[in-house]
Amino acid sequence: DGSVRLLRPSHVVVDEDGELSGRVARRVPLEDGVRLDVELDGGRVVVIAPEPGPAVGEPVRLRITGG
Repeated sequence: DGSVRLLRPSHVVVDEDGELSGRVARRVPLEDGVRLDVELDGGRVVVIAPEPGPAVGEPVRLRITGG
């Protein structure tokens, strides 16, 4: 429908039962986890996940908790 939804990393969580599916495009180690850039059919989202987190190229399911 052409709409855009703006999300902060804190609004998205990795969840095996999540409604969105994508693939990890990039991961950046953080002091307390890992930042994941996830490519979805409709765009890209950033999510902070606990270590070790999925590897680049792995499929993930996500759940939106806010936004």
